[in-house]
Amino acid sequence: MNMSPTFQNCSIKANCPNNGFIVIDANFIIYLIEAICGIVEEKLEDASRDDKFNFFLDKLNSILESIKPCAIDGAFWTSDCVYNHEMSPLNRLSTLRREAQRFETMCRQRNRNYQEVNRILMSHIREITMNINDLIMIKSLYSDNPNDEDTSLIAVSAMKSIQQYNSILLTDDGELCGRIERIVKRRILNLNGTDYSTQRIFPTNFLNFLERVHDCCNLDSDEFGYCMHHKYMIEESRPDRFLKAKKIKQVERAWYRFIESIVRKSTALECG
Repeated sequence: MNMSPTFQNCSIKANCPNNGFIVIDANFIIYLIEAICGIVEEKLEDASRDDKFNFFLDKLNSILESIKPCAIDGAFWTSDCVYNHEMSPLNRLSTLRREAQRFETMCRQRNRNYQEVNRILMSHIREITMNINDLIMIKSLYSDNPNDEDTSLIAVSAMKSIQQYNSILLTDDGELCGRIERIVKRRILNLNGTDYSTQRIFPTNFLNFLERVHDCCNLDSDEFGYCMHHKYMIEESRPDRFLKAKKIKQVERAWYRFIESIVRKSTALECG
């Protein structure tokens, strides 16, 4: 007997724009990991290497667990090529390994450390394997030949746009958002022989997403206020090295406030 999947609407705020299938780009994970590395170095400056790494793992898992209830199916979605080429801690040529310098320092080229981080990420993130013909077809819709990673996120966003639920593409990449707009205007995208409606795809930047997490979770406004007032979105055209020092500092500050608020909220619940 076929069983329909069970989806969980937000129990705190009806019709919350965060509630839907959540598709993530690599920046979301890379910025989060770099921010947590910064907190580890600040809070555990004199701790042992193993203690720092264990604290990092616990923090990464707890923050993803705190955000994940926004997803109606309790997961973050991405494509296999985005995960493997950009997020994967197991691929030494991934964007994470090449660009997130403090993460590399945290792991210190220990294979076991990379495997542990990968285990946590894979417990929250689900990959969709891309069909090369679908990628070629989507690329043909644009004159500027988008890369495989951006093209695959367009495909995943369409595949998760089903029934009455929103497909939320969590990205700060303005160029990718523009490409999504063209797909939405087409109304239907045929992938591997299946027609997907594109009318419920909504690109959402990190700041707006975190604002709504703050509202739903009743996080302290004073602690989270800095994030609300600090603009850190990536420019329309992603630079070749998008983890430049200035951007890292901007994004870290927002993540610091968010993480501290999550910790305070969890502590208050435990004490109550």
